[in-house]
Amino acid sequence: MISGGHKMTARISGLFCCRNDLNLTLVNEESDVTGLIGFTNMQLQEIHQNSLMSMVLVRYRDELRQELSEQLECCDEVETSFPVNCKDGTVKWLLCRGCRVTDPEGREYLTGVLVDITRSQQKYDAQKKTLEQCQIILSQTENVVFEWDCIKDTISFSRAWEKVFGYAPSMTGVVGVLNNGVTFHPEDVKQLMKQLHYMQEGKAYQTVDIRIMHVRGEYMWCRLRATGIYDDSTGKLLKIVGVIIVIEDEMKATMALQKRAEHDSLTGLLNAKTTRKRAEEYLAERGEEKCALLVIDLDNFKQINDRFGHMHGDAVLVRVAETIRKHFRSQDIVGRIGGEEFMVLIKDVSDVGLIHRRCDQLIEAMHDIYKGAMQDIVVSCSIGAVMAEYEEKTYSQLFALADQAMYQAKEQGRDRYVFCESV
Repeated sequence: MISGGHKMTARISGLFCCRNDLNLTLVNEESDVTGLIGFTNMQLQEIHQNSLMSMVLVRYRDELRQELSEQLECCDEVETSFPVNCKDGTVKWLLCRGCRVTDPEGREYLTGVLVDITRSQQKYDAQKKTLEQCQIILSQTENVVFEWDCIKDTISFSRAWEKVFGYAPSMTGVVGVLNNGVTFHPEDVKQLMKQLHYMQEGKAYQTVDIRIMHVRGEYMWCRLRATGIYDDSTGKLLKIVGVIIVIEDEMKATMALQKRAEHDSLTGLLNAKTTRKRAEEYLAERGEEKCALLVIDLDNFKQINDRFGHMHGDAVLVRVAETIRKHFRSQDIVGRIGGEEFMVLIKDVSDVGLIHRRCDQLIEAMHDIYKGAMQDIVVSCSIGAVMAEYEEKTYSQLFALADQAMYQAKEQGRDRYVFCESV
């Protein structure tokens, strides 16, 4: 821009001095403000009457006056930012840093520097707009968004938590949330802690399926996807952000398929493959916990099939399976491992007498399956039992001992059990 024979160049900062009045009237004749906004001194006088406030966008003026007044009540220094209209029609954001001074006659002035911060302000406005858009999207989604500040151990959830689960979330931090015994299913806490440990080691992205308590008192299956944010210099985990997605329907369908794959279609007990797998997993992790393995085989089952037919034989197997299931706890492993052969792994056995009582009770219960209904059918079984104490034993070793004891029961006349000494 050419004016008065001098070339005006754009500047990013300039000194200013103005009266401490409502108009912020500029008093210096050669104000550096001209280089920031493109007006000459003459144009400043003619168009804005040397008023800095006159150049500020109208909707920001009252806010600027109030902010300056509040700052000057506390001290003589001011720092604020505001948008101004430039000669070319654009808007610039200026950062004002200055102080209050008083002349000998008692008149107050503000003097300092104005810095062009338009680019940084535009970037901030863009980020703010993006954040507002994200917040709008998040408010409309049914998924729960969370953020954990690892340093402060404070955790926050989006409003969707209350919509999904029916109650306000806990904000006591990760340790508190994990250990309150309510929010997350107790069986899933160990897995959550393992994923957290992985993230602390630098594995930034983790996904885990967990159960979260609903206000109705039942747990809902959810998929938790989390991403870690780390310090660039130290690699320390600073934050974990992620989303919680309800997968109740998906999990029910998956569990139904898994149940079909893991359970015997006739009796509903675990099938042979799953029985062995779960027993091996338990034995590998049991530590010093005592356990017992029972092999149960029906006596003379072939005669039942030959006399009454396979359909009736299947009905007998179903009743036998129900009887066996009733005599053991839900945490014990109960499966059908052959045509008329079953296996039970009893966890956490504190007393060897318990094994003897269970075997006696099971043999008596078999006699009662058709008691008073079909006198021609007498159901009995032979049981081989072995107890594992502190020594490490594999599934194959325990099963071989129990199976051998079961055949000894057969040889001794059936309808009884043989207990193998502790191993």
